[in-house]
Amino acid sequence: PKLSDICSSFQDIDLLKHYGQTYGSDASVDSGVGEINPAFFFSDDVEENTEFCLEIFARESSFKEYRETGVYRISVDTPKDAEQLEITAVYRDIDNNREIISRLPVYAAYAPKRNY
Repeated sequence: PKLSDICSSFQDIDLLKHYGQTYGSDASVDSGVGEINPAFFFSDDVEENTEFCLEIFARESSFKEYRETGVYRISVDTPKDAEQLEITAVYRDIDNNREIISRLPVYAAYAPKRNY
């Protein structure tokens, strides 16, 4: 399961303490081989735990459309007087020691409601 699916169930450190469950670095030994106890990522700092959960949720949400459609949407705010910009994408495959670079020139255009 994704960490974001179970994140909220481990955010309440008081509940984990009440039931004698481990969290933080102690939770690292509380898992089976090849498994990660999600409580490992939490500490006694509730604000830090909340921020962590929100970051995980935002990251998962940002890839939702990509997972459903295979398209990753990028929005870029450009200066009003920009006439051209170049988008560069770099893919690095460290296992095969390869790098693929693709460049896309983008030219100014008018589109109602920013639908390009």
